[in-house]
Amino acid sequence: MLRFSRKADYGILLVADIAHSMDESPKGVSAASLAKKYSLSKSFTANILKDLSRGGILFSTRGKGGGYFLSKAPDEISLHDVVDVLDGGVKMTHCTPSGSFTSAEHDADADSGDCCEISETCPVRSPLQRVHRGIQHYLESQTFENFYDGSLGKDPFQVREALEIV
Repeated sequence: MLRFSRKADYGILLVADIAHSMDESPKGVSAASLAKKYSLSKSFTANILKDLSRGGILFSTRGKGGGYFLSKAPDEISLHDVVDVLDGGVKMTHCTPSGSFTSAEHDADADSGDCCEISETCPVRSPLQRVHRGIQHYLESQTFENFYDGSLGKDPFQVREALEIV
């Protein structure tokens, strides 16, 4: 089953909330307020926010008006960025790289033949890698700006196109 970890799932939610909050107020968002708002433990929330800060997606300040802020504009942060920081990327099979779908280094790793005993002759390896690249592309193309302009997930043809099914 292909799914994000609980940490990545909530990380997406927290980044979306912070992005939305920044539109409404220049104040930072506290870990405690996010934990309370979404009925999460404070430690779990703080852990996610700390990882997102280390990953360059958020930054924090202390004091009045402090809290967590986006490190970049919402249209410069993708779903892939958050999943990559919190889950190490999306990996469908042993033969699919977990990093960016455009990364030559990851493509070389996937093509190295080290993924399993039958990788050289596997009839489903190439089709699954195409699906994987489509998912990666879709996650990279969906930014946190899309959460509030109404375009995220509305167009099923966008998903089909990203998965190269059309």
